[in-house]
Amino acid sequence: MSDFFTKLLVIIGIASTAPVLSSTAQAGMDNTPFDGFYLGLRADYYKETANATYEQITGDTDSAFTGITGEESGNGFRGGFYGGYGISFGPVYTSLEAGWGLSSGASDVTDGTVQVGIKASNSFDINGRVGLPISDRYLVYVLGGYAATKFNTSGFATNEGDRLNGFRYGGGFEIGIFEDVALRVEYTRAEYGGLTITQGVDRFTFDPSEQRISVGIVLHMD
Repeated sequence: MSDFFTKLLVIIGIASTAPVLSSTAQAGMDNTPFDGFYLGLRADYYKETANATYEQITGDTDSAFTGITGEESGNGFRGGFYGGYGISFGPVYTSLEAGWGLSSGASDVTDGTVQVGIKASNSFDINGRVGLPISDRYLVYVLGGYAATKFNTSGFATNEGDRLNGFRYGGGFEIGIFEDVALRVEYTRAEYGGLTITQGVDRFTFDPSEQRISVGIVLHMD
């Protein structure tokens, strides 16, 4: 089992003890405790993967870069905030939310001598969620939506950055721990468009993807 998913299982195990520690806690005051406006803060653990390709542009000079022989994914911790509105249709819960955060994680490629890569900077998301409130304390959901993340380059003669658009999907759960306050644990993946960097006769194309584990506190304002 990868180190990334081991951390995910540990976080889920810790979060699952919250109802035991607060047996009378609820996310809200009525029969639809997750409905209405909500705001949240989250802590994130990121893993970025670049899926890079390299080609030498035809020219009069040869490149000092001899081709990709190694690729590394970098992990990192950051955080952010989000807000949205939820409403139930019978037993099905839905919500629309937007979030912003500092991203982390990098992906580098090397030919054994030179190392170049990209690093995530900040992100903006708009997601829709569909879930099932198991009780007035538990909500399980899936999500999908739009993601835009700023990526900066590193190791090039002239470093630059660009915001890439993508699609985020995943799922998670909320557990009511106090009146109108819930703990959220979430796992998502994001796939982005490509970023092409040309330096002399070298052309690198990075096609980043991202895994994110988030743990957050949600205030439900019903």
